[in-house]
Amino acid sequence: MLSDFFDTMGTVIGLGGEAGLLDRQGKLPGMNRVLLVDSVAAAAGGAASASSNTTFIESAAGISEGGRTGLTAVVVGVLFLLPLFFSPLAGVIPPEATAPILVIVGYFMMVLVRDIEWSDPGIGIPALLTIGLMPFTFSITNGVAAGFLTYTVIAVLRGRGREVHWLLYVVSAVFVWYFVRGLLA
Repeated sequence: MLSDFFDTMGTVIGLGGEAGLLDRQGKLPGMNRVLLVDSVAAAAGGAASASSNTTFIESAAGISEGGRTGLTAVVVGVLFLLPLFFSPLAGVIPPEATAPILVIVGYFMMVLVRDIEWSDPGIGIPALLTIGLMPFTFSITNGVAAGFLTYTVIAVLRGRGREVHWLLYVVSAVFVWYFVRGLLA
């Protein structure tokens, strides 16, 4: 649940920024509706014994072409119905051939890190750990957990513990439990 939530939050905020839909505080108006739709889709996917449905960064392709309302995604979804019958042919393409495309997708994702305040170690170090640990541990949850924990610890060590929202302490405690449980299992 935590992995899906933070994956969706990061993706939606990143895509909202790319589309120019964020307000002055960097918040997406109507975010609660986005999270509701994502939650219902994830629950429906689980109920159908399918892989989790969630918001994907690949939506950036539609946004970069001018899509803003979701109609782009609907048109692309309809257009994918025809190639669905030819999907067995896709198995002919070796996984090594898709690697360059994944590098390009990674590039587009990394372009957004320019907006991180790297001069502040209280923000830069958690961001670095989040970005670095995801691929090295093969887990989005591990990266997000490390980022949350280091952000909270650095804020407390700098004497800025009161600036940290109480909910961040709760989430950090859950992530401590997540890591301890993993070590004991």
